[in-house]
Amino acid sequence: MGPPPDAQGPELVLAAQDFDPLLQVQGPDSATRTQGSEAAPRVEFQADLSRTAAAVRLAWHSEAEDPVLRTQRARRAALQHGMVNFDPAARALIGPELRGTGLELAEAAVVLSPDLPAARMALAQETWLEGHSPIAAVRGVFGALLAISRHFESSIWFSTTILYICALALIVGGLLTLAIYGVFAFIHAAHDLGDLISPALPIFARVALLGALMLVPLAFHQGLLGLALTLFSVGLIYGAARQRVVLCLAVIAVVVGAFPMARLAGTLLTAYLDTPIDAAVLATEGMALPGELRFLESVSESDPMAAMALAVVSRRAGNLAEADARYRDLLERDSENFAAANNAANVKLELGQVERAISLYRKSLATSNSATVLFNLSQAQGQAFKLDDVGPTLAAAQQSNPARVAELTLLQGSDLTRFTVDSPLPRRMLWERILTARAGESFATEFRSEIAPGVLGESAALSTGAFALIAFLSLLAASRLKMSHWCSRCGRRMCPRCEPELGTEDECESCNRLFHHPETTDRTMRAARINALQHREKRLARVRLAVSILLPGAAGVLARCPWVSLIGALSGAIAILAIYWRNGVTPDPLIAGAAAPMVFGLLSVLAMLCYGASVAFSLAERSRS
Repeated sequence: MGPPPDAQGPELVLAAQDFDPLLQVQGPDSATRTQGSEAAPRVEFQADLSRTAAAVRLAWHSEAEDPVLRTQRARRAALQHGMVNFDPAARALIGPELRGTGLELAEAAVVLSPDLPAARMALAQETWLEGHSPIAAVRGVFGALLAISRHFESSIWFSTTILYICALALIVGGLLTLAIYGVFAFIHAAHDLGDLISPALPIFARVALLGALMLVPLAFHQGLLGLALTLFSVGLIYGAARQRVVLCLAVIAVVVGAFPMARLAGTLLTAYLDTPIDAAVLATEGMALPGELRFLESVSESDPMAAMALAVVSRRAGNLAEADARYRDLLERDSENFAAANNAANVKLELGQVERAISLYRKSLATSNSATVLFNLSQAQGQAFKLDDVGPTLAAAQQSNPARVAELTLLQGSDLTRFTVDSPLPRRMLWERILTARAGESFATEFRSEIAPGVLGESAALSTGAFALIAFLSLLAASRLKMSHWCSRCGRRMCPRCEPELGTEDECESCNRLFHHPETTDRTMRAARINALQHREKRLARVRLAVSILLPGAAGVLARCPWVSLIGALSGAIAILAIYWRNGVTPDPLIAGAAAPMVFGLLSVLAMLCYGASVAFSLAERSRS
């Protein structure tokens, strides 16, 4: 159990004392973003948030003895100034190591920033450590996972890591599948290639010759993708129809992972290098430097996102006339921007233009049935004394999002003063800008340079064309070549050129007589031979079991289940990579917290289950056949 309430009070007071400087620092990036700056810009930066921070500080340091009431007042002050998630305050509260004694701090952090995964995970941890309901702690964990999609920065951060893992898994899994099939057919390919030159060529010379040919792409600086070309060729020549289909799918996986998937991961990874996006998000979060605000001003006439960010900043600074003008121009350019219509209505309401505000709220609702907008509309209707409309509007808001309406009603309480909430930058606008920026091409090029430093890595079309040409030539060679293979019982090589009289298609002549014509063999020798084959099969079964478990994709190849081999290689790669990058491929900017290892751990577990199922299916299929 946690400490009594009296013991928690001083700790909460200490957090309140540390609240002011952390509100001014505004998150983990402020130190790095102001390095090399003069003192004056930093002062301006702190002053940029002065209005919001002062309002939140005033509410936080209110005379209310109840910490819950004090937190609610701070939340209301933040919402009134357009801060839907006041992340700096939440980080300030959960920043110290709570160690099971900070339940009230974690609860306050979630109230101030309900969509911050780190805050929700801290609350779940404190709920568990202080001995409260384990079910509540589990619900808190799920709440943190669901909050990821609602928090813009966290959705980008998690998406970047997941896409990076998937891109690398497609490459690794595809290359591994090509390598396994190529290696399994290597000895046959070496033997048959040697026969084309001279039947008297010794085995080591045949192996060295084929190995040298397969390494030619590496000599021309084509990297692993070039080596994959030769492995793909060998696999196609000696593979059956189903194996050839899976090899083609493995090639597609490699190309998709190395090109479009890597570019998409790079686009998200470098999203904040796009200055308009970076500056607009920072401005709406109250963390923009003066230079970034000046940049937004310079592009606002041609960039709706920059114009909306500046409108939010203007209203937050109390410049209602300027904010009203900016929103008016923005809506003339983009009449479907429901967030801008809602925020413009809030400004109109503050200016006393109630009927115009109601009209804008309805305009916003025409494209988005938002509970927040409906709540704002009810405030305007109440101010206009349209009391008959308030009830249906709140009922519609309750139906749209009961939790949101309950929170806003609680925050309003018995205070009848005007309380409206701004909408953040539309996610559609931000994601469209990010995905159309194509800023990830440089990252994708550098990413591919590790596996394809040559011409094969220059474009997806060139790589696909190279694999298509190799496929055509390999299938042509397969149609003309008499290929050697193993006896399915004793493992002896069967070559139609060296010994054309040997056995059937799957069994050598010796095994054919031993198992299908026992009357032509000596009983004693036959028993000894069968016993030796059984011992050999037991040894190979142990080796196959170890290889099937330890090498992703090998189980399907050994069981002659090509589809399972590709699934096993991909799922095994995802499981390993998700564990390796369980804390993300980039440092956590204090948004994920314990949610990061939770998400990537779950991804790894799911991939491991898929991998285990593929291995079990392959072993069962091998045993049955």
